[in-house]
Amino acid sequence: MDENFKPAIFPTSYFPSIEYFALMIKQKEIYFEVQETYPKQTLRNRCTILSANGKLDLTVPISKSHNSKQLSKDVKISYDIPWQKIHQRAIDAAYNSSAFYLYFKDDFNFVFEKKHTFLIDLNTEIISKILKDIGLSINLTFTEAFNKANPEFVDYRNHFQKNHTKFENENYPQYFQVFDSKFGFSPNLSFMDLLYNEGNQAIEYLNKYVLFNSEIPK
Repeated sequence: MDENFKPAIFPTSYFPSIEYFALMIKQKEIYFEVQETYPKQTLRNRCTILSANGKLDLTVPISKSHNSKQLSKDVKISYDIPWQKIHQRAIDAAYNSSAFYLYFKDDFNFVFEKKHTFLIDLNTEIISKILKDIGLSINLTFTEAFNKANPEFVDYRNHFQKNHTKFENENYPQYFQVFDSKFGFSPNLSFMDLLYNEGNQAIEYLNKYVLFNSEIPK
């Protein structure tokens, strides 16, 4: 093993952003942080797509817990509202005219048909499927204990809330989007947007993104 190699720690995420996967592509091993106290209203249970009406957040509802310090590994999905149908219809409306939607859409039927109990399991299955679709082989595992800082890991746990708008500028590499004539280019949406519009070229876009982002190891 490369002596300079360090595994990375990521927060879990529902249909993660393009930047999330750009940070992933240089990794060999990734740990998902599941021992943290679950933070509400974050990427962990939501994603953003581009609809005919503009950016749209899709949120997976979480079951209420009496434990204010509930760990991410214990967070359960609520099915009190038909969120799976809502998300599926929104995604279909947003991307059914994109170049690669029909090619990839069935890969994610499990999101809308299977009732996962835990959020971490749903998210990990989505991430695993996306990595397979773009031809990346990365070992995915879970943290076994919570550590605030660990020099043996590349730590991205707090990266996204700090930098979520950092690269939304004219230098961001662009690709075709279904509604770009209406809204202009919308950067760093859910990876779904890139996959359904660019297909197998998505990995090339991620490599371009790495070149534009000085914080990502080359």
